[in-house]
Amino acid sequence: MNSEKVSKRFNGIERKKNKTGVFSYTYNDHRAMGSTVDDPRMLEEPDKMKYEFMAPEQISTELENLLGFIDVYMKRGYMDDAAKRDATAFLINIKFLDSVGALPGTMQEWTNKLDDILSKKSAA
Repeated sequence: MNSEKVSKRFNGIERKKNKTGVFSYTYNDHRAMGSTVDDPRMLEEPDKMKYEFMAPEQISTELENLLGFIDVYMKRGYMDDAAKRDATAFLINIKFLDSVGALPGTMQEWTNKLDDILSKKSAA
């Protein structure tokens, strides 16, 4: 495969991530990026999305981990760009999960958690 084709495929995956988030990735998306899959069952059903292989608790854990990264970035202050990038990714992910009925809890709960983290920085 030539580098132009690889670049096009990767750019397509990047657009997908920016639109629906990483929970919408399929095995085929991982393959196009040259990365490994999160769950080996994805190999058996390459068109299923990542969230379809996850229990609600696993989704919650991944979202909490992303919130943790945002919190660390905000506390450090000098990583505001990284915090903004991850906050945007977080919102994209929860909107997507909500749209497919896979968001544990409510979108309001999750946006409140993000708002709490972001407000800590602005209050400082």
